[in-house]
Amino acid sequence: MPDAVWPTVHPRPTSSRNGFGRELKGHTRTDRGGGHFATCWVVAFGLPIVPVSRYYLREDRAARRHRIEGESRPRAAEVARTYAFCWLLVPAVVVAPLLVLLSQADRIGDEASTGSKLAFAGVFLAVLGGSIAAVTALLALYRARWAPVREAVWVEAPATER
Repeated sequence: MPDAVWPTVHPRPTSSRNGFGRELKGHTRTDRGGGHFATCWVVAFGLPIVPVSRYYLREDRAARRHRIEGESRPRAAEVARTYAFCWLLVPAVVVAPLLVLLSQADRIGDEASTGSKLAFAGVFLAVLGGSIAAVTALLALYRARWAPVREAVWVEAPATER
């Protein structure tokens, strides 16, 4: 189903500093016209708090930037997917290895061998790095193959947007 898009004259800036500000999240796959949708979020610590707007973008590969072509209404499914990914999956990947480390902290602290402590720390870092690499690979695969393709249909700006 195509999404209604209207031209935007003054798009809101999408920049963040140290994980606070506005970021584009929830990118769809590129449509036949060469553009895609992304939702602009207010973020804190890099985590999405509130969706602000949804933009139709074209990627400028030479400048490694997105050019905002138009604006659209946020889609509930995309908002829910972004919340689930950023608030459930990513923290679980980081917290799960930490919980394993903490559950074994007493046992490791009681042992006199420094070598076993270093070995456990190495295993912890390997599991954490592997988890992050796996989530990164799955995210790239999702964006390339499974993310929805949304076609844009250009319309007049709604009365509230003028």
